[in-house]
Amino acid sequence: MMEVFHTNKMFFAILAGTILIIASLLYASTNDVNNSNNHLLITEVALATLDPKARWFELYNPTDESINLNNWSYRAGGCYAVFRFPNITVKPREYVVITPSIENFTNYWGVNNIDNIYQSMVPYQRYTYIWIIKGIYGVDESDIVDSMGEPPPRYILNHSWARYRGGYDTDNFTNDFYDEPNPTPGYENHRAKGESDVLYGYVLLIAVVAVFVVISIVIFMAWYERKTYSESEKNEKKDKEGK
Repeated sequence: MMEVFHTNKMFFAILAGTILIIASLLYASTNDVNNSNNHLLITEVALATLDPKARWFELYNPTDESINLNNWSYRAGGCYAVFRFPNITVKPREYVVITPSIENFTNYWGVNNIDNIYQSMVPYQRYTYIWIIKGIYGVDESDIVDSMGEPPPRYILNHSWARYRGGYDTDNFTNDFYDEPNPTPGYENHRAKGESDVLYGYVLLIAVVAVFVVISIVIFMAWYERKTYSESEKNEKKDKEGK
């Protein structure tokens, strides 16, 4: 009787542990990583297009105050030119798109429902990464408002490099951006930080469940074998007593 009790106790302990692991994995894979910012952000960049006038990049204002870009500029890695922003005011929680041609951009990407599109020069993809400067000629570290962090591996045709949803920013390209096959100019990006590990999480989840099932089967077989053996011993004892 005590052995059966201990077997059941072990079974429920394994069950409880498995449930806790599953709950932790699901929580981690479905919740955004909190990383708030108080400055203008580059949130998406698409420089690899068949139409060079359809290139674009996107800005996002995560703050509670409007940001005026008059006398602000942007540069690109490997390019010595300074590109001046149009006189734009980016409202709180607002996205804006910068492109060489609004007409080419809307026709190429098939979008006509974006209000905040502004026309300005956009670097070619060979210049790789972009940074925003508060001023026209400033190049000091203190003048840089935001940067992609470092050159991306490469631009894929009609893909974008998108910042993780919510304005995730650690000043490290690998941590902050992901390859987006379905760009979202003017809108929130698809993926939140942590979702890149969802597949791994589900694989681990399946492995944990499989281990639980195997252990449960082993425990049940051991319990059943012990129970059968005990009943067999009792029957043999009764037979001996009957004789």
